[in-house]
Amino acid sequence: MKERPIKAVQTLQDYTLRVEFTSGNSVLLNMDRMLPKVRFMELKNPAVWERAETDGLFVRWPGACELSFDEVVSLVTGF
Repeated sequence: MKERPIKAVQTLQDYTLRVEFTSGNSVLLNMDRMLPKVRFMELKNPAVWERAETDGLFVRWPGACELSFDEVVSLVTGF
């Protein structure tokens, strides 16, 4: 079974997402720049934004979109 590296996710103000990893590290990911993209447009709705959850492999907004662990790392590091 694949390791589940995402421990928790929390939505903050200004479309910032706090992602906590099982390693004990955490990152703040500003999603504001992603909102104009079709994939993430539904997150502009605060009711959708606030529903972020994780299964350990993905950050999901039920019925809207998701980010994989690899995508989170890529967005944070720029690689």
